[in-house]
Amino acid sequence: MDYMNCPACSSQKYQKTDIAGVRKCSNCGAVYGSCYKGESYAIVLPFFSKDPNPRAQVYFDLIVLGSDGLERRHGWYNPADQRITQVG
Repeated sequence: MDYMNCPACSSQKYQKTDIAGVRKCSNCGAVYGSCYKGESYAIVLPFFSKDPNPRAQVYFDLIVLGSDGLERRHGWYNPADQRITQVG
Protein backbone atom coordinates (compact mmCIF):
# COMPACT_ATOMS: atom_id res chain seq x y z
CA MET A 1 0.00 0.00 0.00
CA ASP A 2 1.48 3.31 -1.07
CA TYR A 3 -0.16 6.25 0.63
CA MET A 4 -0.45 9.41 -1.47
CA ASN A 5 -1.69 11.43 1.53
CA CYS A 6 -1.24 11.15 5.27
CA PRO A 7 -3.88 8.70 6.57
CA ALA A 8 -4.40 10.86 9.68
CA CYS A 9 -4.75 14.40 8.26
CA SER A 10 -4.62 14.00 4.44
CA SER A 11 -1.56 16.25 4.12
CA GLN A 12 0.69 15.59 1.14
CA LYS A 13 3.81 16.96 2.85
CA TYR A 14 6.11 14.43 4.47
CA GLN A 15 9.67 13.71 5.50
CA LYS A 16 11.53 10.53 4.70
CA THR A 17 12.62 8.37 7.61
CA ASP A 18 15.63 6.10 8.06
CA ILE A 19 13.43 3.17 7.01
CA ALA A 20 12.81 2.93 3.26
CA GLY A 21 9.09 3.06 2.48
CA VAL A 22 8.12 4.82 5.72
CA ARG A 23 7.19 8.51 5.84
CA LYS A 24 6.57 11.02 8.61
CA CYS A 25 3.85 13.63 8.03
CA SER A 26 5.19 17.19 8.18
CA ASN A 27 1.80 18.43 9.38
CA CYS A 28 0.70 16.10 12.20
CA GLY A 29 3.75 13.85 12.72
CA ALA A 30 1.97 10.60 11.79
CA VAL A 31 4.21 7.75 10.68
CA TYR A 32 2.97 5.67 7.75
CA GLY A 33 4.04 3.45 4.89
CA SER A 34 5.36 -0.08 4.45
CA CYS A 35 8.37 -1.96 5.80
CA TYR A 36 9.46 -5.24 7.32
CA LYS A 37 7.81 -6.11 10.63
CA GLY A 38 11.12 -6.08 12.49
CA GLU A 39 11.90 -2.62 11.13
CA SER A 40 8.54 -1.34 12.39
CA TYR A 41 9.64 -2.10 15.96
CA ALA A 42 12.25 0.67 15.64
CA ILE A 43 9.31 3.09 15.34
CA VAL A 44 6.61 1.51 17.53
CA LEU A 45 7.37 -1.28 19.98
CA PRO A 46 4.83 -4.14 20.16
CA PHE A 47 3.89 -3.30 23.75
CA PHE A 48 1.35 -0.99 25.37
CA SER A 49 2.55 2.15 27.12
CA LYS A 50 2.30 2.19 30.90
CA ASP A 51 2.13 6.00 30.93
CA PRO A 52 -1.49 6.84 31.91
CA ASN A 53 -1.18 10.41 30.63
CA PRO A 54 1.23 10.63 27.68
CA ARG A 55 2.20 14.19 26.80
CA ALA A 56 1.77 13.38 23.12
CA GLN A 57 0.25 10.64 21.01
CA VAL A 58 1.11 10.10 17.36
CA TYR A 59 -0.82 8.13 14.75
CA PHE A 60 0.93 5.27 12.97
CA ASP A 61 -0.25 3.18 10.03
CA LEU A 62 2.20 0.60 8.73
CA ILE A 63 1.83 -2.29 6.32
CA VAL A 64 4.44 -4.79 7.47
CA LEU A 65 5.87 -7.96 5.98
CA GLY A 66 6.81 -10.66 8.46
CA SER A 67 6.77 -14.42 8.82
CA ASP A 68 2.94 -14.32 8.88
CA GLY A 69 2.81 -12.45 5.55
CA LEU A 70 1.45 -8.93 5.14
CA GLU A 71 -0.16 -7.35 8.18
CA ARG A 72 -1.32 -3.89 9.14
CA ARG A 73 -0.09 -2.25 12.35
CA HIS A 74 -1.99 0.94 13.11
CA GLY A 75 -3.17 3.08 15.99
CA TRP A 76 -1.57 5.68 18.25
CA TYR A 77 1.69 5.57 20.16
CA ASN A 78 3.59 7.58 22.75
CA PRO A 79 6.75 8.89 21.07
CA ALA A 80 8.46 9.25 24.48
CA ASP A 81 8.57 5.49 25.07
CA GLN A 82 7.72 4.27 21.54
CA ARG A 83 4.88 2.13 22.93
CA ILE A 84 1.29 1.76 21.75
CA THR A 85 -1.41 3.83 23.47
CA GLN A 86 -4.36 2.71 21.31
CA VAL A 87 -4.80 0.09 18.59
CA GLY A 88 -6.88 0.67 15.46
